[in-house]
Amino acid sequence: MKPTYLYIKQHTKTGLKYFGKTTKEDPVTYFGSGLHWKRHIKKHGEFVETIWYKLFTDEKSLIEYALNFSKENNIVESKEWANLKNENGLDGGFDKNGWSEEQIENFSQKQKERWAKGLVDAEKLRLSRIGFKQPESQKKAVAEKLSKEWLITDLQGNQFKIKNLQQFCRENNLDQGNLSRGSYKGWKCVKINT
Repeated sequence: MKPTYLYIKQHTKTGLKYFGKTTKEDPVTYFGSGLHWKRHIKKHGEFVETIWYKLFTDEKSLIEYALNFSKENNIVESKEWANLKNENGLDGGFDKNGWSEEQIENFSQKQKERWAKGLVDAEKLRLSRIGFKQPESQKKAVAEKLSKEWLITDLQGNQFKIKNLQQFCRENNLDQGNLSRGSYKGWKCVKINT
């Protein structure tokens, strides 16, 4: 077995924690790899500290420690933790290899019961599946950078100098594709070279 560290990371701005494993030489500089955890860092910034780590060289003790810690700290259900699965020290999640059909069915049934009792953090799971949306400030910055200036003439002959044709068309119920080609239902549009 490759020497493996178990660690606890905490986001210093939000307080969210993550329990994980790494085979990298320096567990302190490693940010962590959980799906929800990585998206949390992307959204809130790289303000991460390592609050605990331990090196394991024996696979049996690694697995035992990781699973016990996961269960004792309720890392999947607790909103204090970013973990979506119990850590097993090997791959971070549930592994069917070596499990009998009965064990797999048992696990599946327990998962269904947890959902039925409301023990699964549905919001955490939802965010992990869809990802975090791009911040509004970033959307605006990209839109401004990519936008061109346009001179629009409406049906009454009024002219508008705009930067965001997509937004203008949305607000005025116009087809952007057709208007950007020059005209649409009496409206005129000219790209201004800047």
